[in-house]
Formats: sequence, structure tokens, C-alpha cells
Amino acid sequence: MNYLRFEWLKLKSRRWAWLLAATTALALASVIKLLSNISYLNEQVTEGQFMEQAAYGFISYSCLYPFLPLWIILFIGTEFVNGHVNLVVFNTSYKTYFYSKLVYCFLISTAFCLLGIVTMVVVQVTAPFNVLLPKSFYGIFIFQSFFTFLSIALLAMSITFLARNIAISFVVYFILVFAEGMVFMIVKKLNGMELFYLPFHITNILYVKGGEKMSENYYNFFQEPDLRALALPVFLLITQGLTYWDFTKRELKPLSD
Repeated sequence: MNYLRFEWLKLKSRRWAWLLAATTALALASVIKLLSNISYLNEQVTEGQFMEQAAYGFISYSCLYPFLPLWIILFIGTEFVNGHVNLVVFNTSYKTYFYSKLVYCFLISTAFCLLGIVTMVVVQVTAPFNVLLPKSFYGIFIFQSFFTFLSIALLAMSITFLARNIAISFVVYFILVFAEGMVFMIVKKLNGMELFYLPFHITNILYVKGGEKMSENYYNFFQEPDLRALALPVFLLITQGLTYWDFTKRELKPLSD
């Protein structure tokens, strides 16, 4: 099966998906451009930090609930609710559906990455001064944004497969992100120990030093690689493996229910 074509045709056929895509693109590009210019005009950021803050802002904002997680949880959750999962599994296999969702995460991550490139170009061209960038800027941004988005997408996918319900998936995602942030902060303050390997925290290391989500920590992963990031793909492989195992062992909800 051509998984990419399979997922693309489904996306293309949903009219509300085009409206959501337009809203997402306009909202993200507008917010990043506006905040970048305001920060510069208020002297909160220097000319040398201008594009770095924009890059950090785009990746960070994209990972918020109304953007990338929404695209994963809403679309996959809808397919569990409307019986599409049943149809695909019964006509093909569990593996076919699961693989198609991995490709869907890849597709959405790529789309957000491309939107990020367009947004960075807009921010650069419309900046209140002449922006000079190193040749490596966009290459670094593509690497950092794509793998960050793919990691978040896969985590959101696992949550949705386990919950099999849109509302529950959003609640669980919110609780996990919030609880992880609180636990990390509390443990660090009380014991001075960083629980670095928490799932959402370690994802941040692809674009901010030490995973601390602050614009001044945005950095070049190629020049200053953090070897702890090697734990991320291992964690994601384990997570997806367990998600697939659970998916194949639990019965799907009958279409008549």
C-alpha cells in the first residue's frame, strides 16, 4: 500500500481540514512575525538574536495544543470514533493502519516544517532592519523543527491510540505535559536534580540547551550536540512498539455501537 497517498487522499477529502490548515498557517505566521517585531522594537532582543528568537518561537508555539497536537489527536481520534479504523483493519490489517498513522505523523511534521521555513522567510524579509544570516541557519532550523515536530507527533499519536477518544486524549496530553513540567521544576528546586529524560522534556533538547524552553537557550545542535539526545529515538521506538502491541491486543469498538 502507498501509505503516503492513502493519508493524503483522506486529508484532501476533508473540507474542514483545509479550513484548519489555513487557520493554522495564518495564525502561526502572524503570531511569530508580530511577536518578533514587537520584541525588537521594545529592545527585548538584539539584531543578532532576532531570527533565532523567531525560530525558537515557531517551534515552541507549534508544539502547543491548538497546533501540532491538535492535528494528530483530532484526526486519529476521529478515525477511532467514526469506525474508519475498523474498516481499514478488517479490510487489510492492524499493521497497515498503524503504519499509515506513522506516515501521517511524518506528513504533518513535514507540513509544519515547511510552514516554518515560509514563516522564517516572511520574518526575515519584513524585519525592521536588514537581516544577515549565516548560511547554515535554515538547514539547522529544518533539522531542529522537523525532528522536534515528529517526536511530539509520535507521542501524541501514542496517547490517542491508547485513549481512542478525542476528548480523553487531549486531557491526558495536557495532564502529562503539565505534570511533567511541575515534577521537573519541583525536583530541581528541592534536590537540584534534573529529571532530564522525561519524554516531553528530552524532546526540547533538539532546539534548546538542556531542554529548558527559553528563547535565549535556542542553539545550533550541530555545533553543540548533546549526546543525551540519543535517548530520544530509543524512547520513541519503545513507545511506538508498546503502542502497536496494545493496538493489536485490544478489541476495536464494534461499528454498531
